[in-house]
Amino acid sequence: MLFANFAEAIAEGRGRAQADSLRSAKKEVKAKKLKSSANTDDYTEVLSNELKKGDIVYVKAGEKVPMDGEVIDGAASVDESAITGESAPVIRESGGDRSAVTGGTTLVSDWLIIEVTAEAGESFLDKMISMVEGASRKKTPNEVALQILLITLTIIFLVVTAALRPFTGFASAQAGSGSAISITNVIALLVCLAPTTIGALLSSIGIAGMSRLNQANVLAMALERQQLSDEQRNIMVESEKEKMRSTLLRAISHDLRTPLASILGASSAIRENGKILDEKTRDSLVANIQEESQWLIRMVENLLSVTRINEDASSLAKSPEAAEEVIGEAVSRVKRRFPEKKILVHVPEEFLEVPMDGTLIVQVLINLLENAIKYSPENSPVKVCLEKEGTWARFQVLDRGRGISNEDRPDLFTGYKPSENKSPDSSRGMGIGLSICKTIINAHQGSLEAENRMDGGTVFRFALPLKGSE
Repeated sequence: MLFANFAEAIAEGRGRAQADSLRSAKKEVKAKKLKSSANTDDYTEVLSNELKKGDIVYVKAGEKVPMDGEVIDGAASVDESAITGESAPVIRESGGDRSAVTGGTTLVSDWLIIEVTAEAGESFLDKMISMVEGASRKKTPNEVALQILLITLTIIFLVVTAALRPFTGFASAQAGSGSAISITNVIALLVCLAPTTIGALLSSIGIAGMSRLNQANVLAMALERQQLSDEQRNIMVESEKEKMRSTLLRAISHDLRTPLASILGASSAIRENGKILDEKTRDSLVANIQEESQWLIRMVENLLSVTRINEDASSLAKSPEAAEEVIGEAVSRVKRRFPEKKILVHVPEEFLEVPMDGTLIVQVLINLLENAIKYSPENSPVKVCLEKEGTWARFQVLDRGRGISNEDRPDLFTGYKPSENKSPDSSRGMGIGLSICKTIINAHQGSLEAENRMDGGTVFRFALPLKGSE
C-alpha cells in the first residue's frame, strides 16, 4: 500500500508539474475589447478571463492574444512556440483556413481584430491542461476492467501469502524436518506481487505517456487539427445554408413572378380598356387581381413564419394545444377561400393535447389543404385525419389528385426545381409551400412525409410528439 500510494503521488506530482508549465503560458492579460470592429480607437480594457464568446478584441505587435478566436480583419505574424512548439512564427489572417488564433500566443508584427470563439475555461490551453492532468480525466472502460482484475488478483495473492507461513509450518512439522517460511520472505512476496506493482504504476505509466506526447507536441498538433476540422465543418454548414438560401430564393422568384404578372396584366387591361370592357369581364379581372393578391399575402405569411424559425428555433413558443381545434381553425380558413370545396374531417374521440406553436401548425395545414385542393378533381373531397399513434399525434391530408411523379419526389420538400417541359404556373406554390411545412415540422421535433395512395391520389402526413413525450 505504501509503494502504491508513493507511486500514485509521484505520478500526480508529475502531472501537476506539467500542467503548471502549461498554465505559465496562460496568463491573465488585459484585452482591448472593441465596441465596433470599424473603430480600433474606441475600446475598453478588460481581463482576458472576462471575455465572452462573440466579443471583438484588438491585438497589436508585442501583445498576447487574450483568448482563442477567429481573425475578422488584419494579418500578422504570430509566435506559437509556447503552445504548439512551432519554431518559426506563422501567418494568421482573416478568411481561409489560417484565421484561427490561440490564446496565449504573441503577435510578432502588425495587428489583428479577433472575434472570441471560446469562453473562459474552454480554450485550447485549457483542453491541453485537462488532458495532461490525469486527475481530471475519466477512466476508460478498459482501465476500469483492468483495475477490477488487478484488485481480484491482489486479494487472491494476499490470501495465498497469508496462508504460506502456517501451511509451511504444518508441512515441516509433519515431515519432521525443515522450518516455516520466514517473515522476511513473506514481506518480500507481498512487495513483489505483480498485480499490486502494476496497479500502483498505472498512473505513472499514464502520466509518462502524456509527458512524451506533450514533449513531441502531439497533443498540441492533435488539438490544432481538431480545431481545423471543426472550422472546416462550420464552413461546410455555412455552405449548405447558402445553398438552401439560393434554392429558396429561386423558389420564391418562381412563385412570385406568376401572380405579379397576372395582377399587372389584369390591372393594365382595366386601366387601358376600362371604358370598352363589359361588366362581366371587368368583374372577372378584378376577381383575378383579388385572388392573386390573397395568394401573395399567404406567401409573405409563409416566409415570415420561416424567418421566425430560422432566427432561433430553440425559442419556438410552444404551448399545449388541442389538435382538433387546430385542424378546425385551418379548415375554416381554407373554406372561406374555397367555399365550394368539400373537406371531410375525421378526429378521434380521445382528446389529444400537443405542445406546438398553434399559428405555425395551422399554417402547415392550410398549405397542405390548399395543395390538395389544387391538385384534386373539382368534385372530389379532400380529407383531413387525426389519430393517436403511441406517443405521437399523426395528422394526414388526403386527396384524389394525380399523385407525386418520380421527377418531383427528390425535391418535394427542398424547394421548387423548374422542369423544361412544365409551364411556369403548373406547380406554383408547391415547392416553397412544402419546404416551409418541412421547416416548421422539423422545428417541432416532428416528421413530415408524403406518398401516393394505392387507389389514386396523395397523402401528406406529419407527426408531432404528444404532451409529456417530448
